Amino acid sequence: MYFKFNLNIGGIYVKQRNAFYMLLMSLASVLLFLGINTTGASAKDSFGYQGFWYEAAGKQATAWGIDDSDGNEHTYPANIVIPEKVVDPDNGQTYTVTKVGKGAFQSGAYGTTKSVHLPDTVASIGESAFESDRLTSFTAPRNLKYVGEDAFESNKISSLKLNKKLVSISWGGFAFNKITTLNCPSTLRSIGTAAFVSNKLKTVKFNKGLKNISRYAFEGNKLHVHTLHIAKSTKVSKLAFDENYK
Repeated sequence: MYFKFNLNIGGIYVKQRNAFYMLLMSLASVLLFLGINTTGASAKDSFGYQGFWYEAAGKQATAWGIDDSDGNEHTYPANIVIPEKVVDPDNGQTYTVTKVGKGAFQSGAYGTTKSVHLPDTVASIGESAFESDRLTSFTAPRNLKYVGEDAFESNKISSLKLNKKLVSISWGGFAFNKITTLNCPSTLRSIGTAAFVSNKLKTVKFNKGLKNISRYAFEGNKLHVHTLHIAKSTKVSKLAFDENYK
């Protein structure tokens, strides 16, 4: 049986992180004014844009949640829409959003976010990025490759549409939702531990190229395990389908 213990304290993680970034950026600004390079290379650029916080490096940006750099508390919006391009208001530089950071929109006890739209440029969604929100559906962006640990855990997702470039779903990626049907894209190679634990899955279509299904991956669903078609080349944990219909 799969167990997981969480300690969620509202949005404190996000707020502390953004406050910490602002402190670092202030310190970096002083050092740069004194002519000191703080990184030995090009420094990362952190900024707020249209209500959200981003960190940029090169020409790419990572979404890091709510912009609370003004020192005020901000609730999570019901509908999150991340644009493909973001602009640093201080220097006018434009960046392409390719990642969603760790814990970026993790709502904790609040759980106010009901929908999210990510641009097709996003290739990676970080650990706990949308954990404990109230999402009822999710359509993966076209270029998404990696879903991080617990990225969508403890939502209310009943409709999930995966994209054709997805490679990996990490530990607990979609755990504790209400998903009933899953179609694995041909590119998917790994389904992590407890990735879909405690959903309402009745149908799963596995792809031939899938290499690994980890333990507890589909525990606590409504699957008739003997009817599943899994390629002989796929390594399946003995506990992958625990607590389903045999």
